[in-house]
Order: sequence, then C-alpha cells, then structure tokens
Amino acid sequence: MTDIPEFGSPSLPLSQIRLRVWLLIVTVLIFGSPNVPNAAADDRTDAVRSAVEKVAESVVRIRLIGDTGGGDVSSRVTTGVVISEEGFVISSVFGFTGQAAAVFVENASGERSAAKVVATDHVRKLVLLKCEQQSWTVPKFSNQQWPEVGAWAIAAGRFYPAASPAVSVGIVSAVNRIHGLAIQTDAKISPVNYGGPLIDVDGQVMGILVPLSPQDRGEAIEAGVEWYDSGIGFAIPMADVLKTADLLRSGQDRVSGLLGVAFGTRNPLAAEVPVKVVHPRSPAAEAGLKPGDIITSINGTEVRRYGNIESIVKSSYAGDVLKLQFRRGDERIDASLTLTDKLHRPVRGYLGLVVDEAGIPKEATEKPHDDEAIPENAPDPDASEKETPKKLEVPVRILPDSPLAKAGMPGQALLVRLNDEPFSNVLEFRTQLGKVAVDEPLTVKWRSSAGADEQTLEVTPIRRPGSVLAMTDDLRKIILGEAASAEWQRTEQEFDDDGKTWIYAPKSADAVRCGIVMLLSESNNPPDAVLDRWKDVCERDRLILVVPIPPDGGSLNAEHQQLVERALVLAASKSAIDVDRIVLVAGRAQAEFATGQILQLRRRRFRSAVFVDSWPTITGVREEVLSATVPNLLFLNGSVQSRQAQALQQQSVSAFRKAAAWVIGSDVPENDSTESAAGSVVQTIADWATFLQVR
Repeated sequence: MTDIPEFGSPSLPLSQIRLRVWLLIVTVLIFGSPNVPNAAADDRTDAVRSAVEKVAESVVRIRLIGDTGGGDVSSRVTTGVVISEEGFVISSVFGFTGQAAAVFVENASGERSAAKVVATDHVRKLVLLKCEQQSWTVPKFSNQQWPEVGAWAIAAGRFYPAASPAVSVGIVSAVNRIHGLAIQTDAKISPVNYGGPLIDVDGQVMGILVPLSPQDRGEAIEAGVEWYDSGIGFAIPMADVLKTADLLRSGQDRVSGLLGVAFGTRNPLAAEVPVKVVHPRSPAAEAGLKPGDIITSINGTEVRRYGNIESIVKSSYAGDVLKLQFRRGDERIDASLTLTDKLHRPVRGYLGLVVDEAGIPKEATEKPHDDEAIPENAPDPDASEKETPKKLEVPVRILPDSPLAKAGMPGQALLVRLNDEPFSNVLEFRTQLGKVAVDEPLTVKWRSSAGADEQTLEVTPIRRPGSVLAMTDDLRKIILGEAASAEWQRTEQEFDDDGKTWIYAPKSADAVRCGIVMLLSESNNPPDAVLDRWKDVCERDRLILVVPIPPDGGSLNAEHQQLVERALVLAASKSAIDVDRIVLVAGRAQAEFATGQILQLRRRRFRSAVFVDSWPTITGVREEVLSATVPNLLFLNGSVQSRQAQALQQQSVSAFRKAAAWVIGSDVPENDSTESAAGSVVQTIADWATFLQVR
C-alpha cells in the first residue's frame, strides 16, 4: 500500500497538509482504510465458507451417458446430494431427460460410482438414485419445514469436477410457494446447481433446488428456464425431501393426482368458479360432480378462489383422498374421492369437414373475453340491456368419401347443432367439435342453405388418416376455398437482443387467409436457398414462412423463447391466420426445444409440429401431460438411422399415440437425390399443413 506521510506537525505549510489529506482520501477510496478492516464482511465470508465446507463432501456430480434427445450419444451433467451412507442420492428431474444408458455419481475427490434411478417424484420434481459404492458422507439436515424469511441462503452445485462446489449466496425471500411446495430464494439458481442443496449459514441443508417457476403448472421438466439467474429460485424443504425419498425407495414413481374437471378460467383470483367439464369415468364423475357445481371446500380448507383449488390439487398425488364440499343451486353436497394418475381420454374423431371461416360473421369469431384476466362471475352492468346471443350456424365444406359425405351431407352446408348442443360463436363450436370421439355416434343438425329446412343425420366419426394425403388441385380447393391472387415478399425484422427473423408472406394483410410454418432448422442457411425450395409451395398453399435466427447464430433452445414468440406474433400480423395450420418444423438439434413448445399448456403457441430425422424428447414426461396437449405430429425420416435412434423414435411415436395424439410417420424416398429429397420434404410438410384444417 502507498505510504502516507505524517502531517500532524504544526510546522508544515497549510498547502502540504491539504495535499496529504487529499492523498489519504484517494488511497482509502482505492485500497480501503488501512486501519479499519471490514470485520463484518470478513465474518460473512468466513460463515459462508464454513457452511459450504460442511456440506461439500455430500454434494455430488452426476453424469448421465446416453441419448439426450437428438439421437447422438452424449453426456449430461447435473448435481445431487447424498442422503444416506448406503449410497442413496437425491437430485432434481432437470438432468434426467432423454434415455440414459448409464448413470455415474462422482464425489468431491472425483471418485466415480455407477448408479441407477430408483424412482421419480413428479410433483416435487425429485429423482432418487442408488449408488453401487457404499460409505458416503451425509450432511446435516435442517429440521425446520420452513426457514425464516430473510435468513441467509446458500445455493451449491457440482457441475464441474472441482474440489469445492459452485456457490451463490442470497436470502430466503418467501416460503410456502408454488402450490405450497417450495422455499423461494434470490440466490442465483441455474442448471449448474439444480439438484444441489440450499444451505443455511450453519451448514445445514434446508432443501433441494428444483426447476419450478411461478407460472409452472407442475408438468414441465424444464420449468423455470425463464428464471435462470433472475433472483427467483425454488427448493423443496428437506423434511419433504426425506419423506418422499423414503417412499421412492419402493421403486414406484409418485405422480400428480388428477381430479377430472375443467373450469371456465385459469385466473387464480377468480371467485366461485363453476365446474365447466367433468371428464367421464374420472374421480370427479364418480363423486357426483356435474357442470355448474361450485366447490366450496377441500379437506376442510375453504375455497375462496380458483387458485385455492389449483394449489391443493397440484400439490397432491395420485392415490390421495380429497374430501369435497360443493354447492349445486341451494343444495350443499359432501363427497369423498381418490385422485387418479390418468384420465380416460378418447381419441378425437374425424368427420371430414372444413370450417368456411370467410362465411362466419366477425363478431362470432371473437372470444367473449379473456378468461385469464376476468373472473367468470364478474358482474355485467349492461346485462339487462343485452339481447340473448344469436345461435351461430357454421358454414362448412365436406370432403368426398368422408364420414359426413357418406352419411348424406352435401359438399356445402350450415351446421346448426352437434348432439343437440347449439353454439353462439366459433369458440363454442370448436369446443364441441373437440369432444367428437372415434366410434361414438354423433347427431348432426344442418341446413343446405340459410332459411332451408333443418335436417338431421347420424354419423360415426373415424380415426384421422394414418398417412399424409397427397393434395390434388380439387382437394386443395375444397380445403382452402377460393382465394384472390396475392403478391408475396420476403421481409426481415430485428428484435433487439433477442435476434431476428425473416418472413415470406403476402404484402397485404387482407389478401388471403394463411397458415404459418416456422422452420427452426433453417436459421443457419441462406434465406435465398430456403426460399427457393418453399416459395411456390407457400404461395400455392397459402403458408407464411417464418425463420427465427438467434443472435449467436447457433441452434434455437430454451433461451430463445422470446425470439420465437415475437417472430410468431409478427407472422400473424401479415394475414388472417388459420389457427389450425400453425406448424413448427424441427431438426435433430432443435428437437428438445420443439418438444417444450408443443407440451406447453398455459401459453401454448403450437399444436402441430414436424420432426425431421428426430423426435420429441419425452422421457420423464407423464402420459397425462401428453394427453392434455394432444398435439398433431409428423415424423419425416430422410437419413439412415441407427437401431437406437429407431427405437427411441418409435418409443416417442407410441407414447403420443397412446395419449390419443394424431401421429403420422413418413419416409423420404431413398432413391431421391439430395435436391429432390429436400423438395419431397417440403411438399409433404405443405400437404400435411393443409390437411390440418380438416376436422
């Protein structure tokens, strides 16, 4: 440190005294006070270091070898915590996507032990492992269910093979979060320390860090991606971790319990929300719940708003018993039910109709209100002045040789009722159409034209076609209808730090009604080369082409969620959009990201996806999640796949078909040249995207 001369002698000139005072101030600002050390900061540093040292031997590095979603053999690393000397290790589900051929656990010294997955808790997102090697160091666990808010919290993880784990320090910012499951902390949480411990200053493990987020509905393995290093992270309290670990030792997974009802809102603040749908053969149906009933208490806890119901059900397991009280009119009814692990979901039926959107009044196409923001029972001050909503007659076109055509419906008609249920807007019609199931007879009331007599027919829906139908000009005209000619152009848009996108779309938003095809796999290819393959197809089949490009030029992943959403919104502004024809196309490098897009429930943008030489990464995803999303999937194989890749793809196909999704597999002809094969892929995707409009 710079020497500071003594200046207390009265014989020194005033100017020198001022100079020496100035030097002292500058030196203190740069180097700190030479005489007053920051004892408080040193004490905190020592406390954190001591706490980490107490658990360091128990924080382990987990390496998974095998397929992680793209088909290539690779490895993935995550963190775990030893919970018994016999080699039981707890981790989070985050690192356990894909098919792991082998699992290894490494201690602080780098010693490796083979391990196996015992079972998974899908509610608290925990995985229990058992190591072959014995004699492990167990940390001290906190005996508090909930730590004090404001207490110091230390997040640790062992992502790299180092003697000490990676550490971030914060506080406990909240408790009883995410349906009452988790501790919240502002210590930075990222994939480096998921599965690791949240530690107090005494070196006790308060909880295990898991991937949750305030928007999480409890299904996604990679929930919380948007909260990495944001000051919002979550840990399951250690008391709950140890309890669930004891249950997982049996080898049976613990899965979310399902009630079997749907409500008219997802707004957690909505009060007295009536039941909208009761799934057949569900616990709710067996307990006697009916549409219109209002649940008033669960297990003795008063239900004041929808969020109370969601929190209780989302934190419960299949097999748990719930005691309900619900109101039906003036009657109060008590019931008891046992939550199930899966609901009966019939396969959606195919009728062979296309809705003529151009023939529907604009007011009938708009959603009455945003049920995410407005409680269903919000008073309407103008209700007394409003007329009863008019019943909508939906204009449709019927495909030749379809179930409706064979039942006697002409090529064009007006649908009046399905199973004697009318509809006042397109949303109601689509909801009823979504209930149509394979092999379940349906009564359809219709008119040949406005003012004509109402007619009735019985039709039995069938399964949707098992292969991509080649579009003829006549078939394309029936599905897409007549369209005015339009001028198309390619435009490019920058999105600040999110990246950019280029779009090929009509110049005028009023020109034609279009679908959207978003190509995740073309971000690194020259736009002219991509457009050369797609241009004619886009104009003929009215498909807006979207290519999002990350700022780093790499493959799209979870960090680029905002880019994809902004690109999709921009594309939708270019034309009236056929919502049934919004398609995501992914290659091997984007398979995992695309999987997350189609399995989203709360902010769902894509219901249809094409996987080229790849497949969705669904290991660890419950069948119930797949059933809830019911995506439309097309698998295109153009390259020779290994036996392992074929097996993994078939596993994915089977899982989605079991969950009642519409899945088609198609191979690009082997004798095609590279250029011809690329054209075949484009044509197949376009034909499939066109047929998506048929119900």
